[in-house]
Amino acid sequence: MYGKFPVEVTDVVLTKTQALRAPTNEELLTMWNHPEVVRQHLSTMSEPTAATQIKGPALRGRLALAKHLHKKVTEMKEAVLPRDSQVLNTVWAEKSYKRKFAIWNSFPINRLPVEILQEIFRFIILCVADTSRVTANRLLLTSVCQFWRNVALSDKILWNTVYFDDAAPWTRSLAFVERAASAKLDIRIDEPRARPRRRRNVNDSTPSTPHTAPHSITPEQMDSLLDVILSKYSQLRIIIVVVDRWDTSRTVMRRFAAAGEAVSLERFEIHRGSAVSATWIPEPHDPTEAFQPYALCDGSTPKLTWLCLSGINIDWKRFSPLELTTLDLRRIPHGVLPDGESFRRVLASSPNLRRLSMANAGPQLDSSDASPSKPIDLPALRELLIGDCAVDYAMRCLSQLNAPNVICLTLLNMIEISQPSLFTQLTGRYPKVEILSAYTLDIHSTTENKAAIVKWLDSMPKLTLIKIAQMPVQYIECFMEDPRQYDEEPAKSETEDATQKRIIAPGLTGFHVTHMPKEAIFRFIDRRKQLGVPLKNFYTPSMFAELGLRPEGLQVIRNAGVEVKVMYQNMATNEEQHLLGRM
Repeated sequence: MYGKFPVEVTDVVLTKTQALRAPTNEELLTMWNHPEVVRQHLSTMSEPTAATQIKGPALRGRLALAKHLHKKVTEMKEAVLPRDSQVLNTVWAEKSYKRKFAIWNSFPINRLPVEILQEIFRFIILCVADTSRVTANRLLLTSVCQFWRNVALSDKILWNTVYFDDAAPWTRSLAFVERAASAKLDIRIDEPRARPRRRRNVNDSTPSTPHTAPHSITPEQMDSLLDVILSKYSQLRIIIVVVDRWDTSRTVMRRFAAAGEAVSLERFEIHRGSAVSATWIPEPHDPTEAFQPYALCDGSTPKLTWLCLSGINIDWKRFSPLELTTLDLRRIPHGVLPDGESFRRVLASSPNLRRLSMANAGPQLDSSDASPSKPIDLPALRELLIGDCAVDYAMRCLSQLNAPNVICLTLLNMIEISQPSLFTQLTGRYPKVEILSAYTLDIHSTTENKAAIVKWLDSMPKLTLIKIAQMPVQYIECFMEDPRQYDEEPAKSETEDATQKRIIAPGLTGFHVTHMPKEAIFRFIDRRKQLGVPLKNFYTPSMFAELGLRPEGLQVIRNAGVEVKVMYQNMATNEEQHLLGRM
C-alpha cells in the first residue's frame, strides 16, 4: 500500500513504530498532502501549451466528477460507522487529494485583481531559498502568457532583489535592475562558481564532473558594474558582495567610500576570498595598502542595521552606527582589526545589537585591555559567536561584554584547551541560553576540564538544543553527570534530596550532530532516556546520515523513540523555528 509514496513520506507514519501498521485517517491525509507527493505529481505534468490547454467546460466537468466521487466515498464511510474500513479510508484520502488538484486546475486565476495576482507572484519568488530558483521562477512567470508577463513586469517589487550570479556583462541581472525602477534595491554580487554536473536521474551512472571554473571578477569589471548600481544609490537597501580577488574587493570599498552618505542602506556585506585560502595577504606590489582602510559610505550610514566584513577591513574610527543590530566580523588580520577603543565605542553606540559574531576577528587587545574597568552593556544581544582564535584571546574578548540575555551561544575552532579557565569564565554569564553550538573545540581530557564543563552546562538550565561537530566524546558525557558531585560544598539534606540526581539541561529536546562516533550518539540518547528526560528530535546533515550513521543507525535512533530529521542547507530545527517565532 505504501509503494507509491517516497520513503520520507512513509516515515511520517512509521517513524515511531517498529512494525508496519495501518495508518489512521489523519496520517493518510498527511501522507497524501506531503510536499514530496505534490512535488512528484507536479514533476510528471508537462508544461501547458496553447495546444494542450483544456477549455473551461472540460475543467469544470472534471471538478464536478472529482467532487461527486469524493462525496460518494464519504457517504460510504459514514454508512459503515461505527466500523472503520481501512480500504474506504485509503480511497477517501486519495479522492480528497484528487479533488484538491481538480480545484486547483479549474481555478480562474486570471480573474483575480491584478494586485492580488502580484501578491501571489511575490510569494512564489520569496518562498524559495535557492537563488537560482528565484531567478528561474521570475523568468517562468513572464513566459506563461502575455497577461502574466504584463502583470509581472508592472510589479517593481518582484524585481528589486537581484542576484548577480550570471557572467559579465550581467545582461540578465541588469535587466532586473531596470525593471525594479524606483523600488528599493537588494543586491547580491556573487562570482559564478564551478558547479558539478547534476545527474538527470538515479539510473544515470555518469560521474558528476565540475565545469571549468569561471574567471574572477576584475576591478575593471566591478567598476563598470558599480557605475550602474551606484546610479541608484539612494534606492540601495541591501548590498552583498562575494569576490575572490583582493584588488576587486578594494574597488568595492573605494567606490562606496566615495559615494557619500547612504540614506537608504540597511545592510552591507563584503566577503573576500570565498574560494581560496582563508589567509589574507595583501598584494606584493603594495604591502601597505591593507593598512589604508576606506571609510564605509564616507562614515555616514544612518540606517545601517547589518554589517558583515569577511577578509577585509574598514576605517573604524570613522564608523559611527546608530541602528546596528548585527555585527559579523570574519577572517580579519590582527593588524587591521578595530582598536579596542573604537570597538568599544561601536558596541556602546549600538544598544539594539542583537547578533555579534567574531570568527578570527574582533578588537585589537593589548595587556591593558585584559581586564577593562567596565564591560560594555549589551542588553539586547541574543546571539553571540566567537571562535577561530586562541583561547586567551576569546576570554579577553568576552570580558569586554556584559550580555546576560544571550539565547544562542556558539563556540568554534579553538585548540589547546588544556585549562578550565574558559569554561570557568563562561559559567553563570549566559543563564538564558537555549541553543548551544560547539564545533571543533580541542578540549583536553582532564578531570579539571570535565568539572568546569559540568558546572558551565549546569549554569544554563534553559537549554533546549545542542549542536555539535567534531567534539570529544567527553563533552556530551558531561550532560549525563550529576553536577552536585562537583560542588565545593555538598547540598544539605533538608534542602535537596541527596538520593535524587540533579539533571543538566532538563528541558533539552534537540540534538544536532555532525561527525561523532555513532556508538557515543546511541549511548547519549539512551542515557538521557534513563534519566527521565528523553530527547524528542535528532538532527544530522545528509552527508553524515548517509555515510556516518547509515540507514541502520538512523533506525536505532528511531527505535529509541526519537524523531530523526535529515538536514539540508539552510534548514532550521524545530527548536530554532520555535525560538524564531518568539523573537
